[in-house]
Amino acid sequence: MTMDAKDLIKGIGIKAPQLVKTEIHKTLRQQGESGKRYAKMLAPVGKTKALRRGIYYTATPTNLQINSTVPGSFPYNKWVNQDPGFVSLGPYRRANVRFGIRPGQTLVYGQLPTHWRWTGTPGYMNHTYWRLKKNFPLALKRNLKKLGEL
Repeated sequence: MTMDAKDLIKGIGIKAPQLVKTEIHKTLRQQGESGKRYAKMLAPVGKTKALRRGIYYTATPTNLQINSTVPGSFPYNKWVNQDPGFVSLGPYRRANVRFGIRPGQTLVYGQLPTHWRWTGTPGYMNHTYWRLKKNFPLALKRNLKKLGEL
């Protein structure tokens, strides 16, 4: 049996590049939503839940960004994620009885002080990035494979 694909190619030839772009954008949105959920799952939960509420994503046809912001002057999200420059705080010159901080003590999220009840995962945005880096090609391949089945 022989099948002539010329008419089929002409029919979808104009639409094919747009369909691929649409699938790429769809995959970016799907992965953005998945990454946002994953980052919120790993982020610490405070009384105000501001850190989890501050995690969001934006997806353009060619780009995906997942962001973490916290209102206020202290970059809590950067300290929790252990971004360069925010891995540790201190050493403190004076004691702070309210928070159990001694003079000369350095705070490292998730480790010190040991008597604090830590929640969340240090480096949660890095973990999210690594997960997306692994999953995005697989999801894109799966979505593009559906185009071949049309």
